[in-house]
Amino acid sequence: MRHFVFVLLIPLFCCTKDKARANDKIEMYLLKSYHMVSGICQVDASTVILKDAPLVSNDEIISYSDKEHSYNLDATAIQKINTLPGRTPFALTIDKEIVFLAVYMPLIMSSTCDQSITMYANVSQNKIFMNLGYPFASSTINDERNKPVLVATLQAQGKFR
Repeated sequence: MRHFVFVLLIPLFCCTKDKARANDKIEMYLLKSYHMVSGICQVDASTVILKDAPLVSNDEIISYSDKEHSYNLDATAIQKINTLPGRTPFALTIDKEIVFLAVYMPLIMSSTCDQSITMYANVSQNKIFMNLGYPFASSTINDERNKPVLVATLQAQGKFR
């Protein structure tokens, strides 16, 4: 029986895919190709192809607050975000692996997006905020904003506040 338990524990210690390293890159990518789920504001994850270059690079992310669900970005990155049209979908990734999909919804939007994580920018503070839906929070959205691998990666980089 002891040998059996030992064999079962080996995979727990040898796999590092979900473990954060300081050199992992957290980035935001626009989508080269995707489809929305019919009738709702949600990207069909099975159809997503990322663009080749990130919209926001790891170096442009200064910090993250898990309480506000906000990222402080450098001025270049916040300007890139601010030029996006409303309802633009994007992916937050670690080493090009999707952590979650979201939709950019500037505060001036008159439409709703109740089925997705949404983002808006506060340009004067160089911050972007990730919310559960727009314009009001929705309890039906799977909250992936503080996934353990994302938080661990931010901590390893000294960006978690």
